[in-house]
Amino acid sequence: IVVLIALVLPLGELVLNFGSPEVFALAMFALTLLAGLSEASFLKGMASGFFGLLLTTVGLDTLTGSLRFTFGRTELMTGIDVVAAMVGLFAVAEMFDRIAHPGGTPFMAADRAHTAFPTLAELKELWPATLVGIIVGLIVGVMPGAGATASSFVAYNEARRWSKRPDLFGKGSLEGVAAPETANNAVQGGDLVPTLALGIPGSNSAAIMLAALILHGIQPGPFLLAKHTHLVYTLFAGLLIVNVLMIPVGLVILRLCLLALRLSQPVLVAAVLALVVIGTYAAELHIVNPWLALAFGVLGYAMRRFGFSAAATVLGMVLGVMAESELRRSLLISHGSWSIFVTRPVTAALLFLTLGVLVYPLVLSAVRRRRGGRVAAGPAPAPPVG
Repeated sequence: IVVLIALVLPLGELVLNFGSPEVFALAMFALTLLAGLSEASFLKGMASGFFGLLLTTVGLDTLTGSLRFTFGRTELMTGIDVVAAMVGLFAVAEMFDRIAHPGGTPFMAADRAHTAFPTLAELKELWPATLVGIIVGLIVGVMPGAGATASSFVAYNEARRWSKRPDLFGKGSLEGVAAPETANNAVQGGDLVPTLALGIPGSNSAAIMLAALILHGIQPGPFLLAKHTHLVYTLFAGLLIVNVLMIPVGLVILRLCLLALRLSQPVLVAAVLALVVIGTYAAELHIVNPWLALAFGVLGYAMRRFGFSAAATVLGMVLGVMAESELRRSLLISHGSWSIFVTRPVTAALLFLTLGVLVYPLVLSAVRRRRGGRVAAGPAPAPPVG
């Protein structure tokens, strides 16, 4: 939270100097970065992200005013609702997955739940892993598009690398729990820096927050501090208070939350799907939104089965409108010349980083295949003697 308060103001002032080419390059860098760090393979992550970009072409063209891919439906004139798509790709897809796999590990009864705190000796032992998690969470959180999942994996690997007992990782090591969970908490303040200052979500939760702000007519970005100063400082104060109250409130409502786990799976799935229909319809009072959520739920379930990244698709949808409009504005400024993206230093640097994110996994994969081929071939036979 301290990092958020310290960086969002200067970063917002810096972005005031950004033009259309810089904003487009930043959006593409964020998209490729998330695709590279997603749980899916690199190519599937990129395909998911660009599929999200493709979905943003539905609706009214922001520059020419022409309709695209609406198929005569007035409900699609404003485009595909990001909230409906997000709910479908994550919540509805999860419910469909539970329907397809009804069996599973039984839930613990609520009356058996208890909370155990680490001892002072354990806290002292966990301090290095906790510090690693804090540093990784802050760094990864500030990076647009990375998010909590990436920070948790990076923190786990770094904690294992620096641990005195790396062999215990994966076998119930407390360090293996402390590092990723600390990074997961630390990233929440960092990922709001690009969300508020740049209008680019730093994680899935930040993307939901971004969509909520846009839904209420508030556009995050460099002018957020000037137009909605009270909102920004209220958010800062709220985050500080929430972090203080999180432990006592969590302890109080723990048993109440566990009551939901005692529901039978059919009841839980039906309740969630009913809330999805009500919520997506109430967002914009469009009957098409619940159908979109259900359709994206089917799509999200298929993406899970075949290893594609739903998070990359959502980020592509969030960044797509901005990326397209800024790209076209840049070409209008340069009278159709693409040189505007290489003659401006910041734009060229961001596009170079984007190219590096695209090329690095391919080069690394080729090197690994080459080394694997050499190992499989074995040593060359010795030449005959005599």
